[in-house]
Amino acid sequence: MSIRKGIQDIFVWRGLNFLSVLILNILLSRSLQASGAGQLFFTINNLSLLILVLSFSLEAGLTYFTANDSIKANVAGWTALLYTALMSLVTIALFLKWNRVSGVSGADSTPTWQALFFVTGNLLISYFTALMYARKNFFLPNILLLIVNVPFIFLFIPPVASNITHEQLVLAYFATFLLQGIALAVTYFTTIPIPKFEFVAWKDIGPLFRYSAAALLGNFIFFFVYRADYWFVERWSTPQDLGNYIQVSKLVQWFVIIPSMIGTVLFPLTAIGKDPSLTTKVTTLSRLLFALFFLICAALAITGHFIFPWVFGETYNDMYKIFLLYIPGILALVALYPVSAWHSGVNRLAINIKGSLIALIVILAGNLVFTPRYGMYAAALISSAAYIVYFIFSLYHFTKVTNIRSSQFFRFTAGDLDNLKNEFRKDKILPTTIEKGNT
Repeated sequence: MSIRKGIQDIFVWRGLNFLSVLILNILLSRSLQASGAGQLFFTINNLSLLILVLSFSLEAGLTYFTANDSIKANVAGWTALLYTALMSLVTIALFLKWNRVSGVSGADSTPTWQALFFVTGNLLISYFTALMYARKNFFLPNILLLIVNVPFIFLFIPPVASNITHEQLVLAYFATFLLQGIALAVTYFTTIPIPKFEFVAWKDIGPLFRYSAAALLGNFIFFFVYRADYWFVERWSTPQDLGNYIQVSKLVQWFVIIPSMIGTVLFPLTAIGKDPSLTTKVTTLSRLLFALFFLICAALAITGHFIFPWVFGETYNDMYKIFLLYIPGILALVALYPVSAWHSGVNRLAINIKGSLIALIVILAGNLVFTPRYGMYAAALISSAAYIVYFIFSLYHFTKVTNIRSSQFFRFTAGDLDNLKNEFRKDKILPTTIEKGNT
């Protein structure tokens, strides 16, 4: 696959799917308001942690061994289905037990059907999106996710919106994940050459789970770097504060979508190791991303005090102040992605893991000390500081083994954009990239 085609598929189809997710988030946030949406997204955060544990990052092992033909495509698919079914049963058992032991019900509990829909759906999405990406199919996974999202949008449009309750909206929201997962699984088996009913051989189970366990460790660290602060804010703030805080945190995650997609393209090019000027291109990308998001953040710093409540609703009037505290961290994150992709591509993944561990320590220690007293504003400032520390650590190790000095990294030149355009016009070969599906 050419780099142009890879970028097209990743940006266009993931971009359209992301746009539908963004619209749904805005509509749902406006409908439930800050306190209701905050509780919903906090529940989703807890369920996402459960998914991380139950999934065992099996998609990493399946796609790796499928890509090198150690495991056939049909074997990977059926194994993913069997594992998902088993984890769905575990989810039902866990929440039935939880509801009995805790004795909570109604609005304060997580209904078993919500957990089942969300966990099962996201396991299927994660596994089968990754398996299709491994087969260089970026179009089908994202278009299927988009097709399921679009009808849900119409639930917020009159006259349907006036005849549906918040409880029904939440039910439909969780159901979309299950529908997306089923659609991906069915489509996967219709696109592989021999959808024969067959599971992983006993001799392959050990290597499969060992490889997945290594990926799981990294995923655990990255999960808590981006979401550990939610539990502190939930404990020491009001439901409305939590809703405002999580919405800004999600905004930060949306901002890094473009840098992460660029990292997806950079990683295999770095791994090839045939381009001696790639380090210069990495610094150019980081500079341009920094400049682009500096302008975006500056615009929102000027207009955010009325833009955020206008877009998300009047109950999100505290988003602006939280966002201002996040700006330094956002700029550090967007500049970090190309550098992190370079570290991964040259087999220096340990640098990324160490950097994220340092960031996590800053987040946990800072929130333990300051959030009980200063609430969500302290959490935002601490997260921002942690991302800056992570970037500095990664940049230090990048400059240590390259000819790029720290002073050069942010030295903008008039030819940066033109040089980058010229590189992406070249028809370089882009190997298959493996990604997790969106949760």
